Amino acid sequence: MPHKRAVIKRVLERGNQEEIEELIDFYENQTLSKVVQSIKKSYLPPFEENVKPYSFAEYR
Repeated sequence: MPHKRAVIKRVLERGNQEEIEELIDFYENQTLSKVVQSIKKSYLPPFEENVKPYSFAEYR
């Protein structure tokens, strides 16, 4: 899971809309929710902005 977590965090921090949608297509929603919940702090503001519009944001 460490690699999965790193990939998800990186895409949510630095990815554009297309990359985020690709991430959602690749990982199931439950996996994304668990990983987003496990990320305690991101120092890049786009992470929070990119998490909010999706259903896995409610787990944060």
